[in-house]
Amino acid sequence: MLGNYNIVGFADQGFEAVTIAFTRGFAEDAEIGAGLTAYYKGKKVVDLVGGWTDNTHSSPLSPHHVYTVHSAGKPLEGISLAHVVSNGLLKYDQKISDVWSGFATGGKSDVLVKDLMTHQSGVGWLDEPHWPHVEELCDLDALARRIEGQPHNFGGKLTKSYHGLTRGWFINEIIRRTLGTTHGDLMRKWGAKLGVDVFVGLPKSEDARFCRVHFTPELLFMFKSIKSLSSTLPVTKKTTVVGAVEPEEDGGLQSNVLDVLRGETSSTYTVTNAAGLAAFANVMAMGGAINDLTLVDHDTHATAHQVDPRNLDSPDAIAFAQIRSCIGGWAESRPGSKVPNVRIDFSSGVPSPYVPDEWKGDGWCWSGWDGLGGSILQWDRFRQCALSYAPTKLNAGGGITDERAARIMLAFVECVETLEQPTKA
Repeated sequence: MLGNYNIVGFADQGFEAVTIAFTRGFAEDAEIGAGLTAYYKGKKVVDLVGGWTDNTHSSPLSPHHVYTVHSAGKPLEGISLAHVVSNGLLKYDQKISDVWSGFATGGKSDVLVKDLMTHQSGVGWLDEPHWPHVEELCDLDALARRIEGQPHNFGGKLTKSYHGLTRGWFINEIIRRTLGTTHGDLMRKWGAKLGVDVFVGLPKSEDARFCRVHFTPELLFMFKSIKSLSSTLPVTKKTTVVGAVEPEEDGGLQSNVLDVLRGETSSTYTVTNAAGLAAFANVMAMGGAINDLTLVDHDTHATAHQVDPRNLDSPDAIAFAQIRSCIGGWAESRPGSKVPNVRIDFSSGVPSPYVPDEWKGDGWCWSGWDGLGGSILQWDRFRQCALSYAPTKLNAGGGITDERAARIMLAFVECVETLEQPTKA
């Protein structure tokens, strides 16, 4: 155990700076509980968990605990979809309506699979008649009927608009209609082989392991500020689960509502921890396969990592930032940056991402995504590195704008660069 912060685990020799960066969050009272796992060339080199399950510090957060990681689960649904493509059952350039005829309604007949994966399919929000009821989250036939008729958000025009909550529901139905299983089932099966637990649909048997996430005042203020904007803006369009309790202290988000977490809502409500996320990131860092487990074949792995040139420089209508979206359903870091994190400058009135000078450097190409409040899941397939950080104390913004995540990633990068320096005579 490290210091007074209940930090358990290890960091291999050469990665001590990562432990220091992780511990700093607790020393600055920026954490309640958090986990951090990193791999280098297929080997786990950092695995840390620290803090407590709540502000009372009465119970330590342990490696056994799982919690909602929000959009850090989005790369995992991309991996499952890539597995379908690897099996020859689907193509990224294929129309979704080819495998799901009901999806064609509402001006969506020409929407491609890659449009959905890159947040350009026009189903980033659902109109109220298409909001799912809580009981439909566990009845996937009913869920498909509820959401398939949603009209295209932009009248059929290809527009980048972050599918924060909805994308996983649509991906899951495509997986069901092609592979005959669900994303949640794939995560359980693959997780067992990797020695981790990823729940997309939390079973009651695991409730004792579940840890609540905690919303900072700054995050709640962010929610309130968004709600105060014009209702005509895409960022204010609401999608919710009907019939589930929405805690006011959580800004209306349903991250801790077990009835919601029972369903397969992978885009927002994946339940796991840093070790679970990083295990899958490591498979992708190693080319899509590790030991006897192949998630994605070589050709699909290469295709999925191609950056989509369409709307590349167009700010996302909801997330505002310019996102380098990959066909497989994750993002790629900006060229010339050591870490994918950015700071957001709101002084101009329009969010403007920029990379600080100390975070710039050559030779890194991170793929992945981040989650609300600070979590992050990334891999570099060229350097064969993978890292995930998952806190339970959620700040405003996401992992790419979170100082805790940035410090940890930068420490890891600098440790790897030091290890890879040519030996001096």
